[in-house]
Order: sequence, then structure tokens, then C-alpha cells
Amino acid sequence: MLTSIAYLALLQAKPQKLAPAVFADASTRRIVNFSRSAYSKLKSAKFVINSNGAKKTYVYSNGKLYGHQSGAEWQWSAKKLRLLCSKGLFSGNMGIYNVNAWLAKVGADPETLPIQIIAKKNPIDILIPPGSRVRRSGTMALNGTAVDVIEVKSSRLRVTMAIRQDNRLIADLNASNVDKDGSVLFRSSRSISWSNVNRPISIQTVGAGKSAKSIRTLK
Repeated sequence: MLTSIAYLALLQAKPQKLAPAVFADASTRRIVNFSRSAYSKLKSAKFVINSNGAKKTYVYSNGKLYGHQSGAEWQWSAKKLRLLCSKGLFSGNMGIYNVNAWLAKVGADPETLPIQIIAKKNPIDILIPPGSRVRRSGTMALNGTAVDVIEVKSSRLRVTMAIRQDNRLIADLNASNVDKDGSVLFRSSRSISWSNVNRPISIQTVGAGKSAKSIRTLK
């Protein structure tokens, strides 16, 4: 996989003071703004991320985030992580940005999008950094859903994303980080399916009724 931790660090690094992103035309800007608004208004959703043959399921609702991926089932809410893995059930207080480090520790390939969503960090703003050039390369059908294909180029990042025309959320994402000479350092590719967007969703407690060990004892 693309090393998700490294990818997160690059995308969420504090940007230098650069000129605003440049859009090829008003239509491209409108599509991007629709997607930015959709993420800012996202209150709940079920979504599945597929990457490198791995399927990861997430539920986001009422300030809670649930994840089920190879190696772990977990839940984060009220600054507490509850983690079920092959070593047992663990729980501990932590900020949301620490969750992926613990998932990586138990061999569960972490993702950045769920963390961005619950942290209220708009994925569109992260994928379209200041100084980038943005254009729409076309419209197509992806798994029966109409999408607009948006390309983003900046000094160190190349992104192609397919934005759904119905709910304005990202359905497919390809990103490449490049060095100053334009050589590709690493690539990432994800497909994302969405359901129950902004509908009432209940999240059951991971390991409900069972005692959890302190996550600090997890080695």
C-alpha cells in the first residue's frame, strides 16, 4: 500500500503561503465547491474503502467513528479508542490523530479519510492545496453512478478524483507524490462507496459488555 501515515503527513503538513488554487474554468470550481460543501455538511454515513484488494468498512455518526478492517475492529468517540484485535480488547483515551498509529501497530492498514472526516478536516481542502492547478477532465459512469473527473496538480502532488454527481462525495481517488524533479515517490489508489449519507445510523459498541485492557499495555 501507499504508506498511509506518510501520505497523511504530506497532505496535512502546514502549507506554505502560496497563491490560491487556480481553476481551469467556472464549471470546475463549481464542482469542487459542491464537493467541499457536501463534506462540510456530512453528519453521518456508511462507507467502504477498497485499496490493493483490501476492503475496509466505516460508519460515521454523531461524533462517533467505527472501523472494521483486516486486523482490527475499532470505535472512537469522546476521545476514547476501543480496539479489538488478535491480542484482545483494549481501550484508552486519545485524540483522533493518534488512532492510526495504534491501528498500524496491530497490523491493521490505516486510512486517512475516516480520520479527516471525524476531525472536520475537509478532504477537498487537503487534496487541493494552495498553488495547485485544477481542471475537469470529463464525466463518466463509475459503477453505475455519474461522476466528474477532477485533476489536481501541485509542486509535489498529483491527484485524480472522481466526484459523484448525486451526493458530491469522492468515489475514486488516485494520488502520486513527486519530488522536486517530478519523479514519483509513491502512489495511492482508492475506491470509495457511500450509503446512508446524512441518515440516522446507530453504532454498536465494540466488544460491548466485555472488559477492556488498557491500550497502553498493548505491545
